[in-house]
Amino acid sequence: MKKKKPSKIEMRIAVAKDAIKQIKAKIYIAMEGTYTGNLESRLKFASIDIDTQVQPHLLNMNSCRVCARGAAAISCIRKFNNCTVGDFIEKNWESESIKIFGTKNLCNMERAFEGWAKEGELFKESYQDEDKRMIAIFKNVIKNNGTFKFE
Repeated sequence: MKKKKPSKIEMRIAVAKDAIKQIKAKIYIAMEGTYTGNLESRLKFASIDIDTQVQPHLLNMNSCRVCARGAAAISCIRKFNNCTVGDFIEKNWESESIKIFGTKNLCNMERAFEGWAKEGELFKESYQDEDKRMIAIFKNVIKNNGTFKFE
């Protein structure tokens, strides 16, 4: 029997749960002003064939500095194996997270993490610690069926 493809809501929640797990395990290091740290250069200089799927390398990484969009994008790849090393190095790898979350949703998550605009500033004031703020963002996504909402 063929496995049913998860809905976008199920995919968003799976990604959010993975991101929380990675933050708690100190694999993702939440850091303002950082997208994915130096992960692209680490893959580039590892002499990995560019047509290889990047997921196995992400499943075994020690740590990576991320913002909200970076965490969502990497967890999309970790969960759904949808990116080659070449795509990752060329920064063509966020397209799947955009398909799953939508641009507005990802931008709102990023505004909350970075403290951009009034709503983002208020959210950031509630969670001064970057890891706790990132976890709160992804818990918000889970609570609201895959959509980040300023509350």
